Amino acid sequence: MKFNFENLIVWQTAIGLSKRIYEVTNTFPRNELYGLTNQARRASTSIALNIAEGKGRRGIKEFSHFLYIAKGSLLELVTCIELSTVLGYIDDDTNQELRQSTYVLLKKLSGLIKTINSRSSEAQPVTALL
Repeated sequence: MKFNFENLIVWQTAIGLSKRIYEVTNTFPRNELYGLTNQARRASTSIALNIAEGKGRRGIKEFSHFLYIAKGSLLELVTCIELSTVLGYIDDDTNQELRQSTYVLLKKLSGLIKTINSRSSEAQPVTALL
């Protein structure tokens, strides 16, 4: 049995990115456990969490609001990735891999937001849109 948000490709993509962030941050120095490691993990999990929470809300506008929050968390994650590179915790290849993944997710999130916002005046339940 699946919840309806689990069928969203954008949510599945966010889960995959979060998993990869956990793998990468496992290699960070121990002294970063409560710093950059924690912040990158929180930002990455926040993306999928907000997609799920928004999907469970009553209306399109609320769903859109939570998607914007997810987008903000994604941009926060991009900053964590860049800082991790500057500090030497991840190499350039990993940086490019993660940045590509974040870019793909950003496009998916932005597309879903655009679709939802274009239909918000139609007063359809969110389930009718997805």
